[in-house]
Amino acid sequence: MSYCLGSLEYQAKEWERRTVVPQFSGEHAEGATAYAHKQAAICQIVADNFRVLWARYLIGSNLESMVNIGSSLSTSTYVYMHGDESDDELGGSDLKSNNDGEQDVNDDEDGDDTL
Repeated sequence: MSYCLGSLEYQAKEWERRTVVPQFSGEHAEGATAYAHKQAAICQIVADNFRVLWARYLIGSNLESMVNIGSSLSTSTYVYMHGDESDDELGGSDLKSNNDGEQDVNDDEDGDDTL
């Protein structure tokens, strides 16, 4: 876990280093810079989210700083990482929850039972 975090943080720093591309000029330089900033942000967001999720498993970690990182993540970051739930492309689920907290099987139109 700590290796993964270190790798993601290293990648974020490498992308930040790539924001200056002397070979490009004008719009190409702007595009390359924007892309590098975006990739660095993605690596840092993933690392921050993993750090929060893995806080209890990381030995010698400062839990308070990890909680602060988790609370500072914005709603747009959550939507970026988890998707917009209002945009259900699959059309919903065939599963229904009963009062026991279990899921019931729904009958299809053709009579087959599905989970």
